[in-house]
Amino acid sequence: MKEKVDDYPKIGVVVIARNEGENIHETLTALFKQTITLRQIILVDDNSTDDTLKIAKTFDIQILTFPEIHDNWVTRPELAKIFNYGLRQLNVDNLDFISIVGADHILSYDYFEQVTQRMIMDKSVVASGAIEGEIATAPRGSGRIIRKEFWKKIGSELPINFGYETYVYVKAMQLGFNVSYYDDI
Repeated sequence: MKEKVDDYPKIGVVVIARNEGENIHETLTALFKQTITLRQIILVDDNSTDDTLKIAKTFDIQILTFPEIHDNWVTRPELAKIFNYGLRQLNVDNLDFISIVGADHILSYDYFEQVTQRMIMDKSVVASGAIEGEIATAPRGSGRIIRKEFWKKIGSELPINFGYETYVYVKAMQLGFNVSYYDDI
């Protein structure tokens, strides 16, 4: 395994989870085994009733519990509220990039290194790799990486509407910025 690169880039990650006890250990393990040390990992527990929280507490991460009790918001625009809750806690001023990762998304150990290197070369403000077996042509939601400067430029928040997942990269394209999807990563 490569030696970890600790000086650049500085990346913060938000993971949201609701009853992901079967997946959360592998997801968090993959984040800790990245070839680039992640500067901040925040898990937002969306009121899980399984052992998600117990497992997450075995990792050295910041854990937040979403304060609003509600039905499951997966596939609904309100899910952006949970992402925003975690994103607001990132120490953005000390980061170069932010990322959103699903609690069931197990990234390759060089994911952040590969994507951010390419983003720097391509001058992209939003990018992601692919999920095996998925057909996509634009940066996907989980695993999406956003440059801090661009995130701040667009207000540092996802809109609470049905377009929240595509908002960041569509806004980047509207403003003339590069957006990349790396189907080989």
